[in-house]
Order: sequence, then structure tokens, then C-alpha cells
Amino acid sequence: MTTLTIRFEQPATPFFAAARQIAARNDLKMAATIAAAPFIGLAFVTLVPIAGIAYLLLRGLQAAFRSAALRNIALFLAAPFVGLAYILLMPLVGFGTLATLAVRAAVNTRRTV
Repeated sequence: MTTLTIRFEQPATPFFAAARQIAARNDLKMAATIAAAPFIGLAFVTLVPIAGIAYLLLRGLQAAFRSAALRNIALFLAAPFVGLAYILLMPLVGFGTLATLAVRAAVNTRRTV
């Protein structure tokens, strides 16, 4: 009876060496994917219900804004929060404007004789 013996040796050509390097990189990518998979699943499970609720709220608001009376009620209820946002953000906008003007003035200094 004859037996078949297979011997694995080092690759004789640079092509096979490059193929082994690519395979090693693919193994690293696979390991990273396996390590990240639970976190991707957790993000999906966490964010999909929030996205669903946001979608339902958006559709509800679109339906509410079709009616003039409901639109006026919604705007009336939102007005204090819009005013609060203006009160909180306008000083930041003012400081940003002052900073922009200061930088422009510093860059565009002209010497008068």
C-alpha cells in the first residue's frame, strides 16, 4: 500500500508571502469585528426604540400641525422654551460676534502715518 505524504514549506514566490500577509490582516479584521459585535448590537437595541418614538412623535406633530387650532396650541406651549433658548444662547452669540470682530480688527490693522 502506498501512502501520500504532503509537506508544507515556505512559499517560494513573493505572491504567496503577500497572500499570507493579507490573510493575517483579514484575521485581525475578523477579530476586531467579533470584539465589536456586542457593542454594535447594544447600540442597535438601545437606539431603535428611541428612533421609533421619535418617528411617531414626528408623524403626530405633522398631523397636529394640519389643524390650525392644534398648531396654535402647540406653538403656545412651545413659546416659553423657545424664549428660554434665546435667553441662554444670545450671550454666546454676542460673545462669538465680538470675538469675530476682534480677530478681523487684529488681522486688518493698518498703520496710519
